[in-house]
Amino acid sequence: MKAIIVLLIALCIASTSAIPSIATWYCSLDGSKGNCFPGSCGTYTSNGHGVCAMNPQLYGTGGACSYQGPACGSCWSLNGPSGSATVQVTDCCAGYPGNPSCLSDPSDPSCDWCASGDNNHYDLDWDTFNTVCGQNGVNAGHCELNDVTQVGC
Repeated sequence: MKAIIVLLIALCIASTSAIPSIATWYCSLDGSKGNCFPGSCGTYTSNGHGVCAMNPQLYGTGGACSYQGPACGSCWSLNGPSGSATVQVTDCCAGYPGNPSCLSDPSDPSCDWCASGDNNHYDLDWDTFNTVCGQNGVNAGHCELNDVTQVGC
């Protein structure tokens, strides 16, 4: 059943090409910029991959995060302006409902990439974010991904 739900999530991403895929960062694997684990998936490792928290729509739980959502453990290849990386979903990025969308004004300090349902959001560990988004992404705090594909772990 979990595999079917993850497949449905992948199909939703593929069918929403007009909706941008956005990467941000929230933690570092060494804990120096926030701890990545255990996260809402309950895991303490990403099996050698980068770490990813998805917004509730991609995580498979609709408008709110829950423990061990359908996307937990799935792996995704992210291709951004500065490179590519594989990440494993270990968390859900709940955000703060009611904050304005970042798509309309990414410079607004109260905007919230996680809670917005208007983008396919991937909240990454710091090293993966740097690899995929590069210095321009670091300066902006986010980047638009060129391609996102579900892959085997």
